[in-house]
Amino acid sequence: MQQTLVTLGYTHLSDHVAALTHTNFATQLEAHGLWHWAIFVVLHLRDSSRRRIAVQDLLLRHIEIDDTPEYVKREQFLKEELGISLVWIHQAKAIKSSINKRYLTIIRIHILRIFIYLNLKRI
Repeated sequence: MQQTLVTLGYTHLSDHVAALTHTNFATQLEAHGLWHWAIFVVLHLRDSSRRRIAVQDLLLRHIEIDDTPEYVKREQFLKEELGISLVWIHQAKAIKSSINKRYLTIIRIHILRIFIYLNLKRI
């Protein structure tokens, strides 16, 4: 959306207005159940710390512990198309599992992270 405004000649917009445009659009997408696309939008925030916080907040609100077919597609989209860090995804799952007192799930997530780490070290 911001790129469209720039293309139309609105180059005078401040970083604050650009961030507000992205955040408002992401909020609308999230309200319509398109939280994974909201992550796509906030990935375009210029400020890296604001971008990281926005993505992690969306993940914490919408990450699912139990893998339904629809959710698996969305998580795959996050990882493969948007390049969202597995660490961020697993961290959000661990936090949500802790909140829901699902301690075995937390253990599985940490074992999976260790397995990924060990496999990456071999490469």
